[in-house]
Amino acid sequence: MYVLGELGRQYFSKKQGLLLDTSFRYTVQKPTLYRARVIAEEMVSLFEEGELDDIYIIYTRMENAMQAVTEKIKILPLHRVSFTPQNMPSIAGVYQEGMILYPSAHSVMDNIVPNYVVGLIYGCLVESYCSEHNARMQAMQNATDSASDMLDELRITYNRVRQADITQELTEVIGGANAQKREVSRNIMTKGKIIQVMGPVVDVEFESQKELPRIKDAFGGRERRQTLCHGSGSACGK
Repeated sequence: MYVLGELGRQYFSKKQGLLLDTSFRYTVQKPTLYRARVIAEEMVSLFEEGELDDIYIIYTRMENAMQAVTEKIKILPLHRVSFTPQNMPSIAGVYQEGMILYPSAHSVMDNIVPNYVVGLIYGCLVESYCSEHNARMQAMQNATDSASDMLDELRITYNRVRQADITQELTEVIGGANAQKREVSRNIMTKGKIIQVMGPVVDVEFESQKELPRIKDAFGGRERRQTLCHGSGSACGK
């Protein structure tokens, strides 16, 4: 077995019962016609020497932008039935004229077959390279879409938390302002004006009639002392 690419060699080297050629070290990155020609020459040479009876190539063919399929093609030996219109849809219905091969059919095939094998291997290398890049692009696109969805969810969560914090702060500010307003109103409301004093009875007029203050908060310090000391004689001077 001849494997292109380091990843494939590492994978098949762990399989039991497979004889892997360790000297066949070609990469699949940036396929060139020169590399395909080198591989084809080695395969044809081994086939002509009788070391290989059949040569197949297994590669990944890009079906479309979203799908790639594994395909196996027989390279050598070539059979005439493989080139009939029934097996080659691309030439179905095309008129074919008779050809004369000069100087002989064997001489022509000796030149055509190696070039055919080179073109076939080069096409397989390009298809595999395109399939690999397409798979990487799809993986990166899926990762980008997942990251975008995650960012959208995090942005929504952040906005909700931020809105909740703003609402909480506004509630606290409004609550504090209302409490301060009630305190100011209470201070204003607890101040009264003494109308008259009749013995132990003191008439006090308040600005607000909605709520009457407690008696201990109804008078200021000096006014309350003067009022409480009214009519006490010499005790008020102390």
